[in-house]
Amino acid sequence: MNQLRLGWLALFAISGLVTLGCSSSSMESTNAPPVAADDLEHIHDDHDGHGHPENYADAVTALESISDEIRESLAKGDMDAADGPVHEIGHVLEDIGPFAKEAGLSEADQTTVDEAVGKLLDAFGVVDKKIHAAETASYDDIADVVSESLGTLKKFSGSAE
Repeated sequence: MNQLRLGWLALFAISGLVTLGCSSSSMESTNAPPVAADDLEHIHDDHDGHGHPENYADAVTALESISDEIRESLAKGDMDAADGPVHEIGHVLEDIGPFAKEAGLSEADQTTVDEAVGKLLDAFGVVDKKIHAAETASYDDIADVVSESLGTLKKFSGSAE
């Protein structure tokens, strides 16, 4: 039951991260039809610069890299530069669970991975909301959670390739 709830929470959080920045202006209303998840991947492939990870270890490495990018942009006060990577990290976080499952992690380890992903989604979701509310976001507000959660995910990198 807890895993199901965590899965729904993660899906809800990911859809929020994906939806909030995929249009040219996330604050304007349009009558355009919703974008399918497959279309979002294509849209982000055109500008994210990182490519999509192909396994758990690659995804964790991508999370570290994108997280650094976000930290640097926020440190400069450049919310526009942080916006794309915040959405990109949501896509990579979406891939972590399936990659961990493909790698054959135990149920307990999978639960630990899912919990770390949930914490990261929450943390970067806060940053995303501030960016889209035209507020200044600070990486310092999420640094401890990000560091702890990335550390948790990295523990399984060797066994999940």
